[in-house]
Amino acid sequence: RPERLVVDASRECGFGGPVRIPSDLGSPGKRDADLIVLVTVRPMAPGSATLAFAGYCQTDEGTPSIATESGVPYSPRRPILGHVNIRPSVLTGMAEEEWGSPAAVDRLMKLLL
Repeated sequence: RPERLVVDASRECGFGGPVRIPSDLGSPGKRDADLIVLVTVRPMAPGSATLAFAGYCQTDEGTPSIATESGVPYSPRRPILGHVNIRPSVLTGMAEEEWGSPAAVDRLMKLLL
């Protein structure tokens, strides 16, 4: 893996509305990272029972399958930038400023797993 994970910060990311990609993720990138996940707390569509959703926004280049003919092993493209949105009620009982805290992340990970 590369020393720094660099994403295209000029592109939009996000589902249910764009999420700004911090410019420092484009250059110089993040050291020792395999995946960057942007987390938002936004309402879901009216009538939806969904608690959270996620997806990827960008992938690495991978190694094309044609490379195997030259002896280079095939490597599929893999997600390097993703977005997770959490329904605000999932974090009920937490003050809004705590939503990015380790406790909120822990609650989110338990929800997603």
